[in-house]
Amino acid sequence: MKNNQFMSNLNRINSLVLALLVHFSFSNLSAVAAVFSNGGNVTINDNTTGSPYPSDITVSGQSGTISSLTVSLSGFAHTYPEDVRLAIVGPTGTAVMLMDQVSRTLPVSGLTLTFDDGAATSAFFLTGSGSYRPYSANSAAMTSPGPSTYTTTLSSFIGTNPNGVWHMYVEDLVGGDSGNISGGWSINMTITPIPETEHVAVAACLLLSGFAGYRRFRRRVSV
Repeated sequence: MKNNQFMSNLNRINSLVLALLVHFSFSNLSAVAAVFSNGGNVTINDNTTGSPYPSDITVSGQSGTISSLTVSLSGFAHTYPEDVRLAIVGPTGTAVMLMDQVSRTLPVSGLTLTFDDGAATSAFFLTGSGSYRPYSANSAAMTSPGPSTYTTTLSSFIGTNPNGVWHMYVEDLVGGDSGNISGGWSINMTITPIPETEHVAVAACLLLSGFAGYRRFRRRVSV
């Protein structure tokens, strides 16, 4: 009778502890929006790589993984946008080409461009400021240390660690024209926190220690 009562109480305590720990582990999992920027000018040199090459953004202190991401350029200008190739590379090495030989051949200046998988228009049809889906005319490698392989979907970053150095590479492919990105660039990401699994591990240890205590109790009462 005493054994059954002890076991029943032990189960209630352990179940309560486990429920509380799991609750606190998952209760703060709301996605967090964050923006990281480098406002420095990037020069798009004629028929060569940009300066700097790459332009970097360092992300730190983020707990979780990326659940969505867009990239924005501020003050984009070029006398012949079709010449431009521009890609970003994340801390884990994932690379995405944002624009590559778009159809625009007339000069542009002061544009704010956002690259978003959900945009209605492909960057191929770039006309002015706005949101565009990434576009690449081919799969050719960029000038080293730019990426040699890449995708054209920003969803490639989903599930990856946001912390570390992000690189933006831009180059001009044909002689005779140049430009710049006067206001730099930014990464707009949503980060989903990772559950604090150590809490669940603690609960498991408590359960195991409880059963061990029950076995010791049984040995004492049976003597």
